[in-house]
Amino acid sequence: MSDTSVPNFQDAMLKQKINIDGVEYETDKLSDAAREMIVNIRVVDMKINALQQEVAIMQTAKNAYGQALKSMLPADAQAAPEGEKKTVDASSIDFLGSD
Repeated sequence: MSDTSVPNFQDAMLKQKINIDGVEYETDKLSDAAREMIVNIRVVDMKINALQQEVAIMQTAKNAYGQALKSMLPADAQAAPEGEKKTVDASSIDFLGSD
């Protein structure tokens, strides 16, 4: 027994419109191959979004590691010039002598 109250993905996609270069297309009037390309583009977009989230997570971790590293440095090396707030920018950490 099938549940007709929940539309399946393909049926939902058939009733959509897509805008490409300023031209609106009804997806149900496109070829099967064109609809497959739309699905592929959506999958790639989802993957790109997931990877961007991963990059944000990694950048946050890198900054936390930079903060932890700075807290382990000798006190005189950590001193910020008077009147300046000490901040950590992990992108300013350079590894010297590594090729």
